[in-house]
Amino acid sequence: MKHFHQQFTPMSKAYESLKNTISIFKDEKKDIDIMCPNKTGIHISNPLEFGCAWEIEKLSNKMRLEFVTYIISVLSTQDKFKNLMIDERSLINHFDNNDTAFDPSDVVEYFDNQCDSNDLTVRVYNQILTTARRSLPWNLGKQTHEVERFGKDSSGIILSFHRGYLERNTNTTTELIKLLRIIYCDRNPLYVTAMQLDIGDTLTQDDLGFCENMRAYQNGKLKIKFETKERADEVCDLLLGD
Repeated sequence: MKHFHQQFTPMSKAYESLKNTISIFKDEKKDIDIMCPNKTGIHISNPLEFGCAWEIEKLSNKMRLEFVTYIISVLSTQDKFKNLMIDERSLINHFDNNDTAFDPSDVVEYFDNQCDSNDLTVRVYNQILTTARRSLPWNLGKQTHEVERFGKDSSGIILSFHRGYLERNTNTTTELIKLLRIIYCDRNPLYVTAMQLDIGDTLTQDDLGFCENMRAYQNGKLKIKFETKERADEVCDLLLGD
């Protein structure tokens, strides 16, 4: 069901005005062509054809895609989508058709159909879990993922550290932090946040809530010390699971 989106009304008006102008130009071009037939041998270069008309047509296509891009970017920033990977370019490409009209409601409806759903919370959790699992070290010799343990009681685990806190929902370390906060701190997958972690930094129980500490190293390793071996086992099972 389409809904009218008041905030995008100026875009609709601007696009319709341009399309109406193009239509008027085309009608005027025909009138001038009829007025100036080439039978008399007197030639007129109609200013409303060729370059002029082509440039205006090109402007309408550019305007439509700029508006579509803006609307999709605005919709993507809604709080409930902040932890969802959204391929904005793919959504925009859906409207990359020179013969397509522009209606903001169509853009919003398509975005919602592709990104929003009743199972959005489950989708986001599964996405976070999948991304977090990429922090598992790869044993090239055994051709498998495995987790190295440390500490006298094996309550520590060593994973791979990924820099780049600002990468939207694709950083394995930040998604790992989100995942463990969801499980052990009762956070909602849609709104859970991560802490920034750089090489040499240490986050503590006060920062994270699910472990004694977490530290990133120059060699690309991420060490996490849990309070108990049982919790470390749970995390390893979760990351290594199918």
